[in-house]
Amino acid sequence: MRTLLFLLCFALPAQADIQIARDAFINGQFEKAVENLVPAANAGNAEAEFLLGNIHALGLGVEQNFARGFDFYLRAATKGHPAAQLRLSHAYKKGRGTAIDPIRAFLWAELAAIGRADGAKNQSSFLREKLSSEDAKIANELLQDYRTYLFPLD
Repeated sequence: MRTLLFLLCFALPAQADIQIARDAFINGQFEKAVENLVPAANAGNAEAEFLLGNIHALGLGVEQNFARGFDFYLRAATKGHPAAQLRLSHAYKKGRGTAIDPIRAFLWAELAAIGRADGAKNQSSFLREKLSSEDAKIANELLQDYRTYLFPLD
């Protein structure tokens, strides 16, 4: 019981920071959003990482930095954040913050589709058509590995 209370004492302020950050983000107060997102992202909060990815990749209140945005998207995506997974797919498709990689673009779109991110099924279908049969085989093998890790109960 004490462990639960201890965890709640630390989780509640982090959630409050995320809500303050979301409100600031929506209102275009990006510096305030960053102030509240950084501690939550450093604590491993996927939503905070995703929002920081957006801020950096889009240059919202900071100098645009695709590589920094990519890093935050990757952190969130590996925790199962579907929207971050879809952003990674776009980054790999266009080479924004990383090298162009059609296999990984498809992989992350497919994972985002499993997580029901808006537009992910269309992205996945489009990218699947562009893969060679050899690349599709590699992508499917990677997908099985990632799927087991990200969706162990599926």
